[in-house]
Amino acid sequence: MQFEIQKAGMGKRAGAFMVDMILTVILAYLLMTLLTNVTGYNRKAEEMQSVYRRYCEEAGLAPELTEAEFEALPQEVQAKYQAVSEAMDEDEAAVALLNQTVRLSLLCLTLSIFIPFVIFEFVIPLFMKEGRTLGKRIFGLCVVHLNGVRMEPFSVFVRGMIGKFAIETMVPVLILVQMYYNAGSIVGAAVVLVLLAVQIILLIATGNNQALHDILPQCAVVDYQSQVIYATYEDMKAAQGEKIGRAAKGAE
Repeated sequence: MQFEIQKAGMGKRAGAFMVDMILTVILAYLLMTLLTNVTGYNRKAEEMQSVYRRYCEEAGLAPELTEAEFEALPQEVQAKYQAVSEAMDEDEAAVALLNQTVRLSLLCLTLSIFIPFVIFEFVIPLFMKEGRTLGKRIFGLCVVHLNGVRMEPFSVFVRGMIGKFAIETMVPVLILVQMYYNAGSIVGAAVVLVLLAVQIILLIATGNNQALHDILPQCAVVDYQSQVIYATYEDMKAAQGEKIGRAAKGAE
């Protein structure tokens, strides 16, 4: 049995994505600013910088250098910076302070991204029905299952929180954070590139231009005005049964 999916144009989808992303980034930035102060991250980060400056000053080195400036230094000076780094690695208090700073940064970052996703990708789509975010409402789009049935709360959760938040956003973000603290590797960068490549391939290759977050709950982004949306699976079966019955009578 075939179901008619009125898939949305990529231009409208891109516009809706941009609106949702801008709103998410604005709220995430505000939350990050608040959380870094409330959790004490800013204080810990400043303490960490003070420790680093002290070690550099004791070695007669400038604490603030860009990567280009560091690369331009003579090897013997670079070796002194390396010695400073090794000395800090052996300083239990400095290591403990660094670990606290990293944990707080991950906490602030995760919450500042998680809360906007809960609001814009779960609560609002439930409130507006048909899986519609603010961006999708503006551009006349919605989300339905591939059989035309309305998205139930669990599917909205899987799409927004597991697909978009956990897999497509937090996996790359956490890898990039590890790379920022020099704890990442080429494998992490490869994972980010693979995720991006998979998304592009899925959008192009799937019949309904589904991204990974659409495939998980078996749904598609469609045009709200032209798409027939069934409230339940039973309603869809009944409507399809009537359609087949009319077609059979017409063929007699």
